[in-house]
Amino acid sequence: MNQRQLFHAIEQVASKDYRSDEELLQSVVREITNSDQIRIKGGRIWKLIPRKNAYILVRQVGKVKWLDENVTIKVSEYQDFVRIGNEKTLLGTERNADLRKEGIKKYSATGVGDKVKVKGIHLYQYILAFNTDGEDQELYDTLNVIGSAVTAVLRGRHALARTKQLEQDMD
Repeated sequence: MNQRQLFHAIEQVASKDYRSDEELLQSVVREITNSDQIRIKGGRIWKLIPRKNAYILVRQVGKVKWLDENVTIKVSEYQDFVRIGNEKTLLGTERNADLRKEGIKKYSATGVGDKVKVKGIHLYQYILAFNTDGEDQELYDTLNVIGSAVTAVLRGRHALARTKQLEQDMD
């Protein structure tokens, strides 16, 4: 799937009415993992909890080693969260001992949503982490497109919600 098709496919899936950002992200990750044209088998959605300076696991989709819901990892204990905040997309070997114990040896991840400054560090609202067999430039590019498309959709949702709230306040 070329990048333009991927971007439009994500926009189409995300254009439906979802109750929450997490529900939208779950739908997008499910669509990606079901695609025969993308080498992604499953994914996890991590949400930033700024007051805890940590990410919490909120959803899992597809063929992944299932972790306990609400697993929380502090940013200070997992520097790849900081790297994702700086670089947006990473492919690498898993270094977190707890995740390695669960059988996760490699990871691919991209930051989505707005960046939030927590303790002087810029972090994404969400991180989409994917299971895949390969690590190459094509996967890296695909994850960048996914991250950009999902971020655009989330920003549009938030802008629409603010507009509706302003209209209600004016009424």
